[in-house]
Amino acid sequence: MGDTSIKFEVIPGKNQKSEYVLTCGKHTVRGWCKNKRVGKQLASQKILQLLHPHVKNWGSLLRMYGRENNKMVKQETSDKSVIELQQYAKKNKPNVHILNKLQEEMKKLAQEREETRKKPKMTIVESIQPGSEPLCTVDV
Repeated sequence: MGDTSIKFEVIPGKNQKSEYVLTCGKHTVRGWCKNKRVGKQLASQKILQLLHPHVKNWGSLLRMYGRENNKMVKQETSDKSVIELQQYAKKNKPNVHILNKLQEEMKKLAQEREETRKKPKMTIVESIQPGSEPLCTVDV
């Protein structure tokens, strides 16, 4: 998908409206717009609808394609909060705020590791009276 060519054309029309044509690989969409920016936006949405007809809302597309971006933003905010906590440091004393933040992060990491370590256990439940229920019934 990285070498796919994208071509956007604007064909002037009547009444200050233009026809836009967006070609992305083998997919082509057409539509009418008042300006180029709106045309590009509408064309992009139509291409995404062609590529993913099963997706009903734009949030689903963001979850499909934007996962790494969300992780990066969360990491940046946690880094910023640690930097902000450094202002509470006092000379020759431990910084309680940073230590609390470190403890929270270590608990999160331990919980994530515990979840990956858990294995489902198979439990066998025996009925009160074995053989009381038929396995299969056939009407003749």
